[in-house]
Amino acid sequence: MSNRAIARMLDILPHTGAERWPHEATELMNRLVAQLEIIATTTDLGPSAFVLGHNGYKESQQILEVFEGGSYNRVAWLCVQAAMTASGSGGQSSYSWCAHLTWDITPKPDSRQATRIVENANWDDFKQIRLAYESGELTDSTPIHPDDLGPLWPKGPADWSGFEWKDLEAERLEQERATKEHEELRERVLGSLVARSELLKQPIIDAIDNISRFHGGKYRQGFWAEAEQPTQKWPAALRHPSSPFLQDLQDLFSVHEWGGLLILEGQLDASVWFVAPTDMSAAKKMLLEWDSALDCFDPEAIEETNRISESNGWEADAKLAPCSKRDFLVFATVHESPDSFLVVTKGSVAGKVFYFDHETGIDFDQPIADSLAGWIHTIADPSHDWLWFEE
Repeated sequence: MSNRAIARMLDILPHTGAERWPHEATELMNRLVAQLEIIATTTDLGPSAFVLGHNGYKESQQILEVFEGGSYNRVAWLCVQAAMTASGSGGQSSYSWCAHLTWDITPKPDSRQATRIVENANWDDFKQIRLAYESGELTDSTPIHPDDLGPLWPKGPADWSGFEWKDLEAERLEQERATKEHEELRERVLGSLVARSELLKQPIIDAIDNISRFHGGKYRQGFWAEAEQPTQKWPAALRHPSSPFLQDLQDLFSVHEWGGLLILEGQLDASVWFVAPTDMSAAKKMLLEWDSALDCFDPEAIEETNRISESNGWEADAKLAPCSKRDFLVFATVHESPDSFLVVTKGSVAGKVFYFDHETGIDFDQPIADSLAGWIHTIADPSHDWLWFEE
């Protein structure tokens, strides 16, 4: 499986616009693939089952230094090094790199399509081996030649030329610019944060004040003093609230443009940041770039997740989201992680708040709160570990 995953990786790589690997890298890669074929087709594994030669690994380290940080080729070569163990981790690393590579396509619908192509191909390999093993046709020591698993792309060769790949250098420069801008903003507003406004509803004021009591005065709260963004640029669901929670959010952002909860004294890093209304669309877009979030809105992904669960003897409990991708707002983020909080604006769970964990997704069976004060009380509870409390 490691051999096959690497073959798929090499099949995609020429279409990314990456430069050709230097001769010594290609030579070592060919030796690696040849060694993996030997491991796959013989029961006399010897030490090569664990490391494909000490000298070969040293060579790969030298080659790694040739590739620029953040480039496709460097990521690919790190994966090649992992595959040199020729074990389960090698196959997993190669597969992960394939998934990473196919996700770096724009626009996102094509990216998702490319990811599915790779996932389905790897899943087909796993399924064939697993079924043969469970039926008694294979044992742990049965050699399997990679060609025995059938075509590399079960649904036919993928035409990667039809996909548009990201400009990594432009993306890196934009990320550097955004980071610098973010740091400058943090410094500028540090002295302009206010504890809170007396104009907020009393239950929300009480909830904010109660945070310090939860944590013995260790944390403070801070808000940008004035809300200057025009409300006509807010999301429609926030301009015309249809639930108590959305009304609370509208009241908050009418006073403060954004703010943070659970900020250590002398620092600006909050455990939770409110998202400014004009940034909510961008925050949602970032959330939906994670498969763990997007899959719950995708019937095909739900079906595939349940199929994998059943094949492993687990309960097939994945369910479609009770709302569409349009019908929620991301109103707060956790520290500097991808994790965030969202409120549903329409449907059977409208007005309820949910937590997005970038590793596990969104559990729409577990609402966190249905009021802003209730949400603040919940996140301030030190028994929760999703806020990365600094002890």
